[in-house]
Amino acid sequence: SLSHTPEHLYHAILESVAYDTAHNLKVMEEGGFKPDKLVYCGGATKSKVWMQMYADVTGIPATLTQVGDAVVLGSCMLAAVGAG
Repeated sequence: SLSHTPEHLYHAILESVAYDTAHNLKVMEEGGFKPDKLVYCGGATKSKVWMQMYADVTGIPATLTQVGDAVVLGSCMLAAVGAG
């Protein structure tokens, strides 16, 4: 409605990403895999609000990685596996 602010829209965008993750987790669970922990990395982890939103929506506590450049490390690991 016209009473919504840019902050409301921003919150809705963040929430939609969390619900998309929850949907993907549900599909994984239907396939027989149910994680008991999710480990997050990257820029999103700087937002305590977003991390709490993920935990609330998925029902799984948000755990932050201990590696500063985990995204880069993960990319390197995938490249190494792909290279054989």
